[in-house]
Amino acid sequence: MTKTANYSLPQWDGSDRVLRTDFNEAMADIDAALQANADSVTALAGRSRFTKLKEYSFPSQMTKIEIDLSDIDWSQWDKVHIDGIPTNGSQMLIYFNQVVNQKHKLYLLGWSGIYMPRITFYVGNQPGRAVMASQGGTFVDDELTFSQLKKVIISDGHMPEGSYFSVWGEK
Repeated sequence: MTKTANYSLPQWDGSDRVLRTDFNEAMADIDAALQANADSVTALAGRSRFTKLKEYSFPSQMTKIEIDLSDIDWSQWDKVHIDGIPTNGSQMLIYFNQVVNQKHKLYLLGWSGIYMPRITFYVGNQPGRAVMASQGGTFVDDELTFSQLKKVIISDGHMPEGSYFSVWGEK
């Protein structure tokens, strides 16, 4: 009798005598391997590729909010998303690091009770990569890297009480 390469299961030749103990041991090995595979699939199904990193809520109407990104380890994420959950509001401008720098400005953020905006940063686990983001279209800033991105400022409009943003990392 020979054994299989992966699980050492018995392989009987035509002249081999099949023993019940060999057969039972092989079935027990198969059962254990199938259960380990099922456990792995169950564990993977319970894991999400998304992790909530932070959340900002508005106890009163605001015209500007700063979302701190300085503590994000950009090397851990393929993408980082900032989701807005509105209760109605106006269009706003999105700036990177400072409002005065028009060069580091995204575009208008639609803000209504129907439209839930998402800003997506395409990090690719590379903190030294130029900031690439989208919110309706793609924006690339060739002078600012993710490791230099410390905050996002959303301003020049109004965010009503009850609105909030959440920041998600995506593996």
